[in-house]
Amino acid sequence: MRRTSDIWWRGRNVALRADARGAYALDLTPGRPADAVPRLIVSGESNVAVVGGTAGTPATLLYEREGTLFAQAFDTASLALRGEARVLDTN
Repeated sequence: MRRTSDIWWRGRNVALRADARGAYALDLTPGRPADAVPRLIVSGESNVAVVGGTAGTPATLLYEREGTLFAQAFDTASLALRGEARVLDTN
């Protein structure tokens, strides 16, 4: 797999990684199967970052697609995006 970026975020036992195919989340909770497969959460090449998601605050996934920066609620328990993405900035 060709990697365009390695961005790992560990918090609430979740890791995120971005590459040329998209951004993936993986549950790192102890006791999970060792062969767990990362879940695709954003398709297409993108840089990703997560803000919040600790101390009772909801997590927000920030990602870029074709020069546009988006923010979307990210549920760290189910490793799924929630609601609609919001445009934060355009290039």
